[in-house]
Amino acid sequence: MSEVHPNMALLERLSKCFPHNPSNAGDLFSDSFVLHYFNPNLPTVTGDYHGAKGLQSFFEKLGQVSEGSFRTVDRGVLHVSDELIVVTATHNMTAGGRTFEVDAVVIWRVVDGQFTEAWDIPAVFSTREVEIETDQSF
Repeated sequence: MSEVHPNMALLERLSKCFPHNPSNAGDLFSDSFVLHYFNPNLPTVTGDYHGAKGLQSFFEKLGQVSEGSFRTVDRGVLHVSDELIVVTATHNMTAGGRTFEVDAVVIWRVVDGQFTEAWDIPAVFSTREVEIETDQSF
């Protein structure tokens, strides 16, 4: 049986903490961690988020914009190197009177066993209108 790479174990720990238990995730992030998010369809969420608290703020804003409907489904994970991990996902939400899903790529940079930077890149030009079941959970 092959051993799990430390960065993949770090990502697994992260997925168990966010968005429900972010207080358990502080040690996963370097002091200089920053999440970069740009989405012209969600200008109130677009921006840079610093530290574990910043990441929590990002999820809180998504929750407000989507009135709590935001859901994500991981599609795949690619361990690129000792520094980079790429996660593909589909995000579902209702915002601005529209229910839609959008594919996204999140690139995580890991240095010295902590997340130091991330880029959340949604495919905003291929957003699809959908119906979302309201009883889904993360």
